[in-house]
Amino acid sequence: MHITYLAHKLDRQGGSSFSLDLMARQLFSQGHSVTVLTTNLFAKNDLPEDRPYNVRDDVIKTKTPFDALPKIKRVLDRYEDQTDIYHVFNPQYLAISGLYRKYGSVPTVGRLNAYGAFCTNPAMMDGKCHQNCSITDKFRHDNREWFAKILRLPQYMYQNSSTRLINHLDRLFALSPTIKDVYSHNKVDKDLIDVVPNFYDPSFIPGMETHTDNYSDKFTILYVGRLRREKGVDLIIDAAQKLDMSNVSINLVGDGPQRNELEAKAKTANILKSTQFHGYVDQSNLPSYYENADIFVHPGRWPEPFGRTILESLQCDCPPVVSDIGAPPWVVGDAGITFEHNNSADLVKKISKLRGSNDKLERLTRNCQTRLEKFNPDPVITKIEETYTDIS
Repeated sequence: MHITYLAHKLDRQGGSSFSLDLMARQLFSQGHSVTVLTTNLFAKNDLPEDRPYNVRDDVIKTKTPFDALPKIKRVLDRYEDQTDIYHVFNPQYLAISGLYRKYGSVPTVGRLNAYGAFCTNPAMMDGKCHQNCSITDKFRHDNREWFAKILRLPQYMYQNSSTRLINHLDRLFALSPTIKDVYSHNKVDKDLIDVVPNFYDPSFIPGMETHTDNYSDKFTILYVGRLRREKGVDLIIDAAQKLDMSNVSINLVGDGPQRNELEAKAKTANILKSTQFHGYVDQSNLPSYYENADIFVHPGRWPEPFGRTILESLQCDCPPVVSDIGAPPWVVGDAGITFEHNNSADLVKKISKLRGSNDKLERLTRNCQTRLEKFNPDPVITKIEETYTDIS
């Protein structure tokens, strides 16, 4: 079977790109021919090394994402004779792909891994606002300048009516029950949606690399991910101010626009000596950070569609502590605990409970591998292949 993916870009850092690369490799290893088409509207590709599949970049030429939509349909028309299945990897392209499928001949699957199909600023999502997101809300939540928002009014209207087109797709893969519920609330036919989660990376092997940890004798809290407000990393620093830090260390791995603000906040809180900002760390070097941590904290403020770093923590037997919004509570299951999102006091309470109870921490650690099996690549890829066959 020849499978063609459509994506914004393909690089070695973004979570969506990482998942696309993993999926393409797994399907190629099963004997399928795989091609990835990238639009590169927002960024150029930084292609993974030794990829066995084909990549065709810059498949459209345009200056604005909205102008790209009709051109994306023409791309799908153009490659019809070269593919058996289209798999659309970015929600922003689902509606126009639905319009293609209404008239086109190639079965098309969409991936629900973000909220861009209807939301102008996912960082502001609170877990409820998606249930009644009007054009006015889209305008108000968009963080662009007002004149830029006026120019985007046609796009807001398009987003508001896009679900009618999305329902022309043959099947939709939601990363979690959470994202299935969100799209169902936005009038996407729930019978079209299957929960098909991310799967863990088999090559992410603990014990392969080491890093220098100045606090190895302390209770170590780890965060891995982008440093952005919606990720809630500042809640970890707020919690640290209320913890007894005499025997606690914090490792923050990742980069982003909030880094300088977070470093200044840690300095003001007088916890900079026990807090390390590691910046971007290559994927091959990450396992040892998880292995040297006692707990992994995923403090998102918004309804995260999945949370790949949670899988990494489970692979390394590092119990996750996650906020109670979005998919992370479902991902961790009984291998982790939750705290009330946007509530650093509750995060302090949960960290203190684990720090004071070796039995509970050990129980969560033992549960990590069992929970991880839910995200084993083999059954997930089998489900994807079966769906491709069913709709062909």
